[in-house]
Parts: sequence; structure tokens; C-alpha cells
Amino acid sequence: MRAHNGEYNLADVLAQLPQEQRYNPETKQHIKLAQQNTISRFHMREGVLDHKNQDGKFRTYVSERWRDDLINQYHLQSQHVGIVKTITILRRQFDWPGSSSDVRQAIRQCKECNLCKRRNLIPQGPQFNSIALEKNYYIAVDYFGPLSGARAGLSKILGIMDISTKFVRLYPIKLVTTDATLKAMDKYVHEFGAPKRILSDNGRQFDNDRWRQYWQAKNTGTKFIAIYRPASNPCERVMATLGNMLRLYSRDKHRRWPNLIADIQNRINNVEHITTGVLSCLLQLKKKPKIQNIHELEDATDAELTTGEEKAKINIKKAIEQRQAAHMKNNHKQFELSRGHVVYVRLHLLSDKAKGEAKKLFALFDGPYTVVKSLGKNNYLLRQMSLGQYRSQHINNFKI
Repeated sequence: MRAHNGEYNLADVLAQLPQEQRYNPETKQHIKLAQQNTISRFHMREGVLDHKNQDGKFRTYVSERWRDDLINQYHLQSQHVGIVKTITILRRQFDWPGSSSDVRQAIRQCKECNLCKRRNLIPQGPQFNSIALEKNYYIAVDYFGPLSGARAGLSKILGIMDISTKFVRLYPIKLVTTDATLKAMDKYVHEFGAPKRILSDNGRQFDNDRWRQYWQAKNTGTKFIAIYRPASNPCERVMATLGNMLRLYSRDKHRRWPNLIADIQNRINNVEHITTGVLSCLLQLKKKPKIQNIHELEDATDAELTTGEEKAKINIKKAIEQRQAAHMKNNHKQFELSRGHVVYVRLHLLSDKAKGEAKKLFALFDGPYTVVKSLGKNNYLLRQMSLGQYRSQHINNFKI
């Protein structure tokens, strides 16, 4: 019943279908009942067994062993159309109980569709928050830039945020290297001491032996966010605020941005933070801005500091509860994957004019992969099924 190219010749299928139905154990019983008019949803028409669907129409019944091949054939012939269209095409002639579910399952397993079609759902796992209620316990770092050439060749800004106090330090940098980054970190450590933990992205200036050894010597643990998951870094929000302020005050003269850094840093630290509801400079420096000039600081009292610390702890916990509630409300279906689950991983490819490659035409996903184990906090170790290679990824990068 297959043509010479390996595809179904549907004319041959229809010609041989009556014989196939008569000798197929699954359909023989249905034919017998239909001939006896015992079951109304089966009907004999010119020697062919038909099945009546919920719409009341009779269509040629397909036995179980043919179904996947028939679905795949129509799916390929129709240029990989989606679930609804494949069902519509199939039901022009064929049907069986549960045909919609079978089509849905078959198309969700189509490798070409999984590689090239956009996902309708971004998988979400349980929400986790970076929590630190003690000053200088946990800090996060990130880079902003590149920026246009300014004095002394400065081109990037290193941002450092204390996750507890929300206090920010900004350091203009010439080149993003590990040495330049650690030189700025030396200034921070000299001012505030070494933190217990430091969080960064996976940039080469952070994810290397020299970076780890520097912090190991200070008894500081290094942590890295999941690949292609910048929202996992709390300092990312600081970078967004920094970008807004730089555009406000340097959009007409791009080279003047280094002159704005100290002022922007003060504006961030000397205003009550939206999460803590407390001045970051109070929690970090035990200082508060003067009434007449918020850029000038004066000492705060012990009572003001104690009240601020208590208020910040309460508000941080409240903010976490609110974020988790909103996450649950907006993501009713949360995924926790187990070993053996099959997924595809989002690709991040760029256009290359020299090679004649366009980003819009690349496959969107790579795979399939199988889940090996959970690495915690929505990160998973995966194994590529064809090559046997391993990689770790955040669940937001999956197509499930």
C-alpha cells in the first residue's frame, strides 16, 4: 500500500481497505456489530467500515496499526501544518475514536516542527528568589555597555549591588577583562569587606579559574546564573535603571556619560528602594541624605538604622510573597521535569551576511534532548539524544 518513494498511495489504501478491515482482528468485531446494527457509531458503506464522530458524520474507520503512518503522511504532504489543520485534512475521509488526541500526540513528536516552529508556551518552574537579610552577605555583579568612546577609553560600567540593602556601586571600565573586573572589585572589598557570596552571569570575565581563585582566597562563594537567563541576576534591574538615566542626561552628548556616573549612583542609593521601602545608603552606610541636597549625606542615628533594618526585612519578605503569588497566578501550569523527559532547547544564533545566513531562517530549537537530572532551581542537566553530549539549561529555554 506504499508508493515506490515510501509514501502512502491513498488510492491503493482505499482499494485495499475493505480486505484489510475484514481480516484485521480489531475491525472484524466492529464490522460484525455494524452488520447487525448493534452499535450506531459504526456503519457499513459499500463494504467499508465507517465510524461516526461527534459531528454526526460517517468517515472511513482506520485501524490502530495504520493511524500513526496516516497522520504523518498527511502532516508531511500538507507542509507540516498544525494540529487543527491536520485533523481537518484527515477527517475529509478518515476517522476513529480518539483521532484528535492521536493527531495531537503525533505532531507534538514531529522533530522538524519542534526544531523550526515557535513555542506557544514558555515552560515555567517554581519561582526562586535570591534572599539575603544581612548586609554584605550576598552581592550581584553585571556589566552595562558598550558605550561610545569617552575620556581615557572608558567603554563599560561594572555594577555591583548588595542584595540585602540594594546599595549600588558603579565603576567605569576600559576593557571587560578579568583583571579589570577584579581591580574594581578590590575597591569594593576595600570599602565594604568581602561578601560571603557573589552572583554573576557566565561571561568569560567571570567564569574562569582566576575569578574563582580570587574569591576562594577571601572565603567567598561564586555563583552563576543559568545560561540565557539574565532575569536571574538581581543586578540586571539596576542595569535597566542605569540605562534609563544615561539616556535622559546624555542622549545628545554620548561622550559625557562618565561624568554622570557619580550622580546616577547617588540617585539610586539616596532614594527609598521600591522593595525595601528604605534608603539604601541608610542600610549600607548608616547615612541619610540631607533635606536641602539629597546628594549630600549625614550620619543617621542608631534608632533610624534599627527601624530601617526591621522595615526592610519585613518588606523584602512581603515582596517575595507577592512575587510568588503573581507567578502562580500568571503561570497556572508549572513544570518539574523528571529523568528521561524529552525536550528541545532554544537556539541563539545570529545573522551572518558574509555567509549568507539570516537569523530569521535558522531553526529555533536544538534537540531532542533527554533530562538526566535536576540541578536545582529550574536548571537541568540534559543529554543530546543523537550525539550523547551533555549541557545544563534553564527550563525557560525548553520546548516541552
